Amino acid sequence: MYSTVKMLHSYWAYLVLFMIVVATFNALIKHFGKKEYEARDFRVALFTLIVTHIQLLIGLVLYFTSPNGLQNLTSNGMGGLDNVAETIGC
Repeated sequence: MYSTVKMLHSYWAYLVLFMIVVATFNALIKHFGKKEYEARDFRVALFTLIVTHIQLLIGLVLYFTSPNGLQNLTSNGMGGLDNVAETIGC
């Protein structure tokens, strides 16, 4: 399950990036073109919001199913995070 969720999370990020770019350019074109923000534009923004929140939820599922995520935190407590911080140089 972990590898499937990880793959889904990785590929979903491209959809998120694409939708953010589309929504941003759409908003900029409407703003600088002095055009009315129509129902279609609200739907694009809403779909972008939904896609990004799904990415967040997939990331949370990935964290909780990860061998280094919740399992490490519950076995070592918050003090176990110091070892990780030392490893990455924080």
